[in-house]
Amino acid sequence: MERYTPNQIAGMLQVSTTTLRRYEEQDLVPTVPRTPSNHRYYGEVHAQAFTTIRVLLQGYDIPVAYEVMRSLKQGQAEQALWMMNEQQYQIHLEKKRVEDILAMIRHSDIPRTLNTEWKEPLNIGEAAALSGVKTSAIRH
Repeated sequence: MERYTPNQIAGMLQVSTTTLRRYEEQDLVPTVPRTPSNHRYYGEVHAQAFTTIRVLLQGYDIPVAYEVMRSLKQGQAEQALWMMNEQQYQIHLEKKRVEDILAMIRHSDIPRTLNTEWKEPLNIGEAAALSGVKTSAIRH
């Protein structure tokens, strides 16, 4: 059985050992064994779990990624897949909503209405200035 130190796993994933401990505290990985001198060591299953968490966090909200990992840890793979599917569906709806808004903006008469030049594409600051809102609203 392959054994890894926290530093080795942290190095492989380019995270801190504190991050690994936080994942343990959040109950996202299998129980971590300790040496007789009370040092943590990880096996292959831990390396896979930590890698999975990092990959999930690239495409899913933190609460969803964490709940998926907890479900997987409890052997509820189907529930985990449904949670991931639901998040993908919500992302799809949001993408569609943004595309619809962009289509409305592109087909509007904003340049004539605001008596301004229109160039494509607008950066966020220009879109915010034209619409009279903060850049954070445009980003959201």
